[in-house]
Amino acid sequence: MNKKVSIIIPVYNVEEYIDRCMESVVNQTYPYLEILIMEAQSEDDSLRRVKMWEEQDKRITVISRRDRGLGDARNMAMKLSHGDYVLFLDSDDWLDKDFVEKMLETAEKDRQIDIVMGDAKKYIEETVVDLIGPEWPEAVYETDSDKKKIVCFGSNFIWGKLFRKSLFLDNGIIQPILPFEDLAVYPALIFAARKIATCHGTYANYQADRENCLSSHKQTYKKIPEVYDWAEKSLKSMGMYEPCEKAFQLSMYSHFRIICLHCLGKKKYAALERECPEIAAFMEDKFSKLQNSSYIVYGGFSLRWIISEICNGLEAIRKHITFTSVIAQMSTGEKRVERMHYNDFRQQCINDDINGYFLHWNKKEAPQILFIDFMQECTDILTDEKGNYITCSEALEECGFSDETKRHSQASYRRILWSSDEFWDLWQKKCREFIQAIGKAEIGSVFLIKNRLATTFQKNRKICFYISEDKINRKNKLLDKMYAFFEKEYPSCIVFQTDNHLGYTDMVGKSYPPKPEYMNISFYRREGIQIQSQIYEDYLK
Repeated sequence: MNKKVSIIIPVYNVEEYIDRCMESVVNQTYPYLEILIMEAQSEDDSLRRVKMWEEQDKRITVISRRDRGLGDARNMAMKLSHGDYVLFLDSDDWLDKDFVEKMLETAEKDRQIDIVMGDAKKYIEETVVDLIGPEWPEAVYETDSDKKKIVCFGSNFIWGKLFRKSLFLDNGIIQPILPFEDLAVYPALIFAARKIATCHGTYANYQADRENCLSSHKQTYKKIPEVYDWAEKSLKSMGMYEPCEKAFQLSMYSHFRIICLHCLGKKKYAALERECPEIAAFMEDKFSKLQNSSYIVYGGFSLRWIISEICNGLEAIRKHITFTSVIAQMSTGEKRVERMHYNDFRQQCINDDINGYFLHWNKKEAPQILFIDFMQECTDILTDEKGNYITCSEALEECGFSDETKRHSQASYRRILWSSDEFWDLWQKKCREFIQAIGKAEIGSVFLIKNRLATTFQKNRKICFYISEDKINRKNKLLDKMYAFFEKEYPSCIVFQTDNHLGYTDMVGKSYPPKPEYMNISFYRREGIQIQSQIYEDYLK
């Protein structure tokens, strides 16, 4: 195999990172490379450093140019390149040593493969904090349905992917002189490709915390209307816009929303209207239906995180009902006890449990989708002589309520153990009532996500077992019974099963305590594409 691969690296003020980048490129196990350095008159030591690399390796060519952005640099390099394939790499990032070899091996299996999607790691300083993008199964994708999913739910960067050069040339695809130039050409590349393959086991490595990188500039989000126009015109010029219009809309909305949140430095997307009303108006004009999507989450925090990641952020979640059980939700709903929690969210959760939030569901506020797991169900229940029920949740116990009932033997509450037959019989009865309440609410779709408790967690890269592993296994058996019962009683629900590898404690780049109910990004990466496909099926037809 002697196909030439052109690696295109724009360079500007990256003296701290460029040697690492260049070392990773020149030491690739695949030798037939053309390395084009597009140097944009850096103000630091970058030019001298890349010139040194050019002197050491005849495969390297340094081209000095005026800085007009990544898109312009890449377009110029494409015209100068001689490779059969092109690979874009940012100058502060780097490649695993076998990255080109493995990607090219995948591409050469079929002459119709125009794009190979590799894996990428995200670094903060020297620590891997995330894997970038969903975990697409290793396969070859070629149908319109496949391409729509990749456009909507794939990673829209073009660095770290291997492209057949003819894909650009035959379709007249060039990159704009705009921020987010990747997103502007990504839909055209995906829809124009004959086949797209995945390659796992080797990584492009992304440095996410460089202060001067373009993606950190706070005003760049104001350019998204121009990015939208460029992407739309590219598809129309190739005659591909009409059949993929809805998928294109979903893709643009999902990525633009993330861009706005990132550039604003805000947790809430609603800040956009205050910070930049003209962009807020653009988003509402182009994506009004998607903007108004809403979801109810009933279950644990793992479910909340999963849905947040695949449904455009927490604001799409209208209500999260947690620290409760269907037993409490379907009780009489009479206000029976006041417990004050220092955390407002947990206090509201306690109130929802005590007052049976779902029992008093307002049909006028029915969401499009209800997501359910039973991660909070395997816990004891308190009951009084009136037949009211309260969940002995973590939130309730933090208020000292459980201890209070233990201290006062004359207390009117009796504890029903989660492991008892009484609990299971009661749960089945109340679950049927819960399903009836769902039916009356006229919710669009119900997703049952079969989350389970982890038996292990990672600490210092070592796998550790929870002390209560036996208890966790017993609770997982009960969860399996609950899921099977709900699925049988409500056959129209849409079911997704988590995988069995549950040793996770890191969620979306953030560290959380090693609790069995906390699961990381692995689930939504493996199954999230399927969930997204169901949610947005109208956009993928």
